[in-house]
Amino acid sequence: MKKVVVRFRAADRPVFDAIKNGDKTVETRAATPRYRGVQVSDVLVMLCGADRLEKRVTSVHHFKDVSALLDEVDWRKIAPEVGSREAMLASYERWYGGKIDQLGLVAFGLA
Repeated sequence: MKKVVVRFRAADRPVFDAIKNGDKTVETRAATPRYRGVQVSDVLVMLCGADRLEKRVTSVHHFKDVSALLDEVDWRKIAPEVGSREAMLASYERWYGGKIDQLGLVAFGLA
């Protein structure tokens, strides 16, 4: 088991809080080398400002794009703060830009 740090900007506090209170049970990241190596039972150490939260990874899935992700995972588990699937797609473009096209996505189920 290893620990991997995941940082949230202050502007993304609602996302961090949704993980903390259990509304968000899937965390996604661009599939950079840092996140491609995360395995089931590893721990994500989530930081937002001075706040810290640890979540155990229960599943890991790789997707080539957001559409493939949303075909497999309910968007409400990923982004409960977003009002619809379409709004989530727009959010991913803002969050990741072209990174997903190059790297794909990794989705972590959280305990």
